[in-house]
Amino acid sequence: MKKLIILCLVPTFSFAGITDYPFENPCDFNSNVVTTYKGEIEKYKVSSKKVFPYYKDTKQCLVTVQAKVKDKWYSETANHVFTADMAENDACNHAINRAKENILTTQVPEMIEGKKQLNCSLTMQRNSCTIKYMNVVMPGLGLQEVKLKQCK
Repeated sequence: MKKLIILCLVPTFSFAGITDYPFENPCDFNSNVVTTYKGEIEKYKVSSKKVFPYYKDTKQCLVTVQAKVKDKWYSETANHVFTADMAENDACNHAINRAKENILTTQVPEMIEGKKQLNCSLTMQRNSCTIKYMNVVMPGLGLQEVKLKQCK
């Protein structure tokens, strides 16, 4: 006579889809920094401007700008990488502005004014949960108590 052994696993119900502390950040951080240069570019000229393929579908505009600050000329090279969405003139204007800004940052004092604001709502609404116990008759295991947690 052969014996037949049946292994029966008791399923476990877990409804932990909603936790008391979600992974979202409860605080918003805003920062606003304004930089003002205490000097000006009296005159500038673009001494060279080249546009060439850069990487895959991008191009690069490389410019050399000479700018006069406090009666003295300074030279700076800058670039701007762009895609087909942007016109070459716009990309080169970005590079020219970057070069002029680099000259100003090295030759004139700058004033930095900032404002930071932190908004928090650390008191978060808790989820309401109910726990129910059920008596279930399972074949081969008899009467079993099952715990069911439901959260809104």
